[in-house]
Amino acid sequence: MTHTEPHAESLESALQVLQERMGNRWSGREEAGRAEMVRVLQEALGYDKHQANEIIASLIHFPKLVGTAVERIDSRTLGSIPR
Repeated sequence: MTHTEPHAESLESALQVLQERMGNRWSGREEAGRAEMVRVLQEALGYDKHQANEIIASLIHFPKLVGTAVERIDSRTLGSIPR
């Protein structure tokens, strides 16, 4: 099984859903925030747990989303989320 990076369109969709449902910050514990993001991506976009975690990890480190005004998506934007 090979590792593949999510496409920019998947990242944009995930980011939009997370921002709509959770806002830009999580004020609770990091583990709870990541668990909630996984739940949201599973519910809204049909990802399994592994896919959701891959998307979240990519969002944290993806320098620029194509076609959006987002300059940088990192842990400051989504809150400090452990990998």
